[in-house]
Amino acid sequence: MILVDEAGSPIRGEMLTALMTDMLLTQHPRGTVVVPVHASSAVEQIARRHDGRIIRTKANPTALMEACQTNPNVVLGGSGEMGFIFPQLHPGFDAMFCIAKIIELMTIQERSLGQIRAELPRISHKSHTVRCPWSAKAH
Repeated sequence: MILVDEAGSPIRGEMLTALMTDMLLTQHPRGTVVVPVHASSAVEQIARRHDGRIIRTKANPTALMEACQTNPNVVLGGSGEMGFIFPQLHPGFDAMFCIAKIIELMTIQERSLGQIRAELPRISHKSHTVRCPWSAKAH
């Protein structure tokens, strides 16, 4: 999923993860957000603003779904790269519900995507792929 703000700027990846974390924790202070281990540390900065908690999991859909179901008070799971889970609705990823939730929260919070983005911590994220032979991987 990629959002586009009112200025025409795309919001995706780590920025989308941070934006969703901020919107959900603004609405549910002291809530818990589950993200993959590689998510930007900006999510912790956002969680501190709202007395929230971040749980990091393995970077696979099954680990995210399990953590969303087994931990208390989870309001959001996932990332901009993988999609988002809303455990109160159901245990899977749901892009259509995500769009509806964004519209709902923008209305309730009376903030635009651009305003929310402007309040986010600075996000820089670099990734690098390292080849690893199957024989060297832990099973």
